[in-house]
Amino acid sequence: MNSGHEEFRAEHEQRTVETVMNLFRASTLLSRIGGRLAQQVGLASAQQWTLLAAIAEKEGISLKELRRNILVTKQNISSMMDRLRQAGYVRTYEDRADRRVTRVELTAAGHEVLHSLRPLYVESNRHTFDIFNAEEQKAFAGLLDRLVEHLNRQEESLEASGFPLHKEEEKD
Repeated sequence: MNSGHEEFRAEHEQRTVETVMNLFRASTLLSRIGGRLAQQVGLASAQQWTLLAAIAEKEGISLKELRRNILVTKQNISSMMDRLRQAGYVRTYEDRADRRVTRVELTAAGHEVLHSLRPLYVESNRHTFDIFNAEEQKAFAGLLDRLVEHLNRQEESLEASGFPLHKEEEKD
């Protein structure tokens, strides 16, 4: 009698592994496609594009918050910011209320490069998701939002219990 339950459990675990692997594959493929689009406007990578988009979403964001939003280490965010600053896309500055905090905003060139990416990513996204009808796309987006929220809570729980995912200082 238990074998039916065990078989169901094994199938469920296998589907879960396949789902995670497909999420990794999709992420990698989207990153490659995004990288090609980013290169068309002079950016070095999809990650630079992601950074610029996150900064545009919240001008004056702290590097700490930006780092958490796009899931990179303190060392990576510093080198990525250096490259974007040297290219003239961003400007960093000390927070007026707390000089330990570094904030970042887009320059005119940063806004311009994002603007030039818009028609490219609109077409790419249309092509990427045209396999779904509107209802499926809405459901898929909702499921992904739910998964990301859950994973954020899971990460916070791990960090709170003394198992940080990254061993680094938290101050900027």
